[in-house]
Amino acid sequence: TVGGLAAGADTVYIYEEPFDIRDLQANVEHLTQKMKTSIQRGLVLRNENSNENFTTDFIYQLYSEEGRGVFDCRKNIL
Repeated sequence: TVGGLAAGADTVYIYEEPFDIRDLQANVEHLTQKMKTSIQRGLVLRNENSNENFTTDFIYQLYSEEGRGVFDCRKNIL
């Protein structure tokens, strides 16, 4: 988590820190509010083992839908 935040990430989803849909919703709301300021960039990182239900595709689709009209999403898998 510290490494991700040091890299400038707004949110880091990792196995060691469980998260649920409420956390995802709060993070989308945070990013939406941030994009309405002068800082118009964001980075969300997800470890491949962080959650078997909240996949990279799911998180991408959630952020894309909830951020529609405010920000665009891109997905990179390394």
